[in-house]
Amino acid sequence: MPTIVHHATGHTVVGMDTRLGGCGGSRSQGDSPAPSVARADGMARAVPDYGAAHRGPARLRPDQLWPARQESPLVSAKSSLRSPASAAPAAIVERATTTVRAARRRADSNTVSAPAALVRGQTAVAVATVALAGFAVLFGLVRTKRSAATDVAITMRVQARRQPWLARTMAFASWAGFPPQSRLLPIVYQGTLWLLGLRTEAVFQLLAWGASGVSFSVKRLMRRPRPDHPQIRVAVARIGGTSFPSGHVLNYMGTYGFLAYLAHVQLKAGALRRTVVGGLLGLIGLVGPSRIYLGHHWFTDVLASYLLGTAYLLGLTTVYRWVKAWQLGSRG
Repeated sequence: MPTIVHHATGHTVVGMDTRLGGCGGSRSQGDSPAPSVARADGMARAVPDYGAAHRGPARLRPDQLWPARQESPLVSAKSSLRSPASAAPAAIVERATTTVRAARRRADSNTVSAPAALVRGQTAVAVATVALAGFAVLFGLVRTKRSAATDVAITMRVQARRQPWLARTMAFASWAGFPPQSRLLPIVYQGTLWLLGLRTEAVFQLLAWGASGVSFSVKRLMRRPRPDHPQIRVAVARIGGTSFPSGHVLNYMGTYGFLAYLAHVQLKAGALRRTVVGGLLGLIGLVGPSRIYLGHHWFTDVLASYLLGTAYLLGLTTVYRWVKAWQLGSRG
């Protein structure tokens, strides 16, 4: 601090440093205060400091020494981490929505109008009646055990062919009917139709899966044992319950039969429709012989399931057309 001499009293007075840098700051070596004297009225008068030019560069203010306030590195890190985490779910939802919309556009471009689908889906009630009649005849024959000899003879003839490619084909045809895939695949088909915007079709696909419930009910009524004959091979598989009718065949007729029907009435004519319908019908056609080849069912079990499944499928498609016609009428 500068020293001031008061002329009136002779006392030494401590004054304030009026130079740049404020009071109380430390000085570098050689940085002496500017001299000042007291006037007669007691006020201090500064004396020019002629040696300031030789004391080096002036000191900087505190605000010149320290940079402007910046955001804390920890806060900055938190901000950078928070944004991607919060944006990730939104990006996933947006990507899924875009995928579903693209699938719907592809479905719309490959499907026909609803009126055209209704015209294509016309079926005769007489076919279902004949199928139910044939099932009733088989039910009576099996119930009275009049088909045993025929069943054994047909099974032995089918199993006489033992080519490796045939065994693999038969195993593949039956694969979708075993658990757990027999319970998972129908849900996948229903969910796919729902996501494509085919809500009515998804509901009826669920009802098509109900053919397995019909099989369960008839099995409990008939209670026919599965094939057990010394000359018949029985492939190892997860099977249980009774034999009549074949649950595989009836389930395929409902689930894959209705999928084939939807492909036929919804898809535009072309290679795609032929491939899908042909593949599904081929799978349905192979599953029956595969059940006999693997020794899991008798011939009459399989035939009864084809007949009962045909009646079930025709009844389901008829109700489906009624519902679609009602929807078109309510919208129009």
